[in-house]
Amino acid sequence: MPSEVFFSRANDGIQDVAFIKENEIYYLSSRDEATFDSFAVAVVNELFEDNQSISFEADNVDWAAMAVKNIFHTDSIETFDTWVYKK
Repeated sequence: MPSEVFFSRANDGIQDVAFIKENEIYYLSSRDEATFDSFAVAVVNELFEDNQSISFEADNVDWAAMAVKNIFHTDSIETFDTWVYKK
Protein backbone atom coordinates (compact mmCIF):
# COMPACT_ATOMS: atom_id res chain seq x y z
CA MET A 1 0.00 0.00 0.00
CA PRO A 2 1.25 3.48 -0.74
CA SER A 3 2.37 5.60 2.17
CA GLU A 4 1.58 8.88 0.39
CA VAL A 5 -0.73 10.11 -2.33
CA PHE A 6 -0.02 13.29 -4.25
CA PHE A 7 -2.84 14.76 -6.31
CA SER A 8 -4.09 17.88 -8.00
CA ARG A 9 -7.70 18.98 -8.19
CA ALA A 10 -9.66 20.66 -10.94
CA ASN A 11 -13.38 21.29 -11.30
CA ASP A 12 -14.18 19.66 -7.94
CA GLY A 13 -12.43 16.42 -8.89
CA ILE A 14 -9.02 14.80 -8.92
CA GLN A 15 -7.11 15.62 -12.10
CA ASP A 16 -3.67 14.05 -11.45
CA VAL A 17 -2.60 11.44 -8.91
CA ALA A 18 0.60 9.70 -7.85
CA PHE A 19 0.81 6.88 -5.31
CA ILE A 20 4.15 6.87 -3.47
CA LYS A 21 5.89 4.48 -1.08
CA GLU A 22 9.26 5.59 0.26
CA ASN A 23 11.24 6.56 -2.85
CA GLU A 24 9.13 4.67 -5.40
CA ILE A 25 6.35 5.98 -7.59
CA TYR A 26 3.88 3.07 -7.57
CA TYR A 27 1.23 4.43 -9.88
CA LEU A 28 0.41 7.59 -11.85
CA SER A 29 -2.72 8.72 -13.55
CA SER A 30 -4.23 11.86 -15.00
CA ARG A 31 -7.29 13.10 -16.80
CA ASP A 32 -5.35 15.74 -18.73
CA GLU A 33 -2.14 15.15 -20.70
CA ALA A 34 -1.73 18.90 -21.27
CA THR A 35 -1.30 19.71 -17.56
CA PHE A 36 0.29 16.47 -16.35
CA ASP A 37 3.91 17.45 -17.03
CA SER A 38 3.92 20.18 -14.37
CA PHE A 39 2.33 17.78 -11.86
CA ALA A 40 4.92 15.09 -12.66
CA VAL A 41 7.81 17.54 -12.19
CA ALA A 42 6.36 18.63 -8.84
CA VAL A 43 6.10 15.00 -7.68
CA VAL A 44 9.68 14.21 -8.73
CA ASN A 45 11.00 17.37 -7.06
CA GLU A 46 9.13 16.55 -3.85
CA LEU A 47 10.57 13.02 -3.79
CA PHE A 48 14.11 14.31 -4.30
CA GLU A 49 13.69 16.59 -1.27
CA ASP A 50 13.93 13.50 0.98
CA ASN A 51 15.61 10.87 -1.22
CA GLN A 52 18.92 10.49 -3.05
CA SER A 53 17.22 8.35 -5.70
CA ILE A 54 13.73 7.48 -6.81
CA SER A 55 12.39 4.54 -8.79
CA PHE A 56 9.44 3.86 -11.03
CA GLU A 57 8.48 1.70 -13.98
CA ALA A 58 7.74 3.35 -17.30
CA ASP A 59 5.66 1.19 -19.61
CA ASN A 60 5.79 2.59 -23.14
CA VAL A 61 2.03 2.20 -23.54
CA ASP A 62 1.35 4.37 -20.46
CA TRP A 63 1.63 8.01 -21.49
CA ALA A 64 1.78 9.24 -17.86
CA ALA A 65 4.67 6.92 -16.99
CA MET A 66 6.50 7.96 -20.15
CA ALA A 67 6.01 11.62 -19.23
CA VAL A 68 7.81 10.97 -15.92
CA LYS A 69 10.56 9.01 -17.70
CA ASN A 70 11.08 11.90 -20.10
CA ILE A 71 11.80 14.28 -17.20
CA PHE A 72 15.16 12.54 -16.82
CA HIS A 73 18.04 12.83 -19.23
CA THR A 74 20.12 9.68 -19.50
CA ASP A 75 22.35 7.95 -21.99
CA SER A 76 21.07 4.57 -20.85
CA ILE A 77 18.90 2.70 -23.31
CA GLU A 78 18.45 -0.29 -21.01
CA THR A 79 15.02 -1.85 -21.47
CA PHE A 80 13.22 -4.88 -20.14
CA ASP A 81 10.43 -6.83 -21.74
CA THR A 82 7.54 -8.13 -19.66
CA TRP A 83 5.62 -11.16 -20.76
CA VAL A 84 2.30 -12.35 -19.39
CA TYR A 85 1.50 -15.99 -19.99
CA LYS A 86 -1.92 -17.55 -19.53
CA LYS A 87 -2.34 -21.15 -18.53
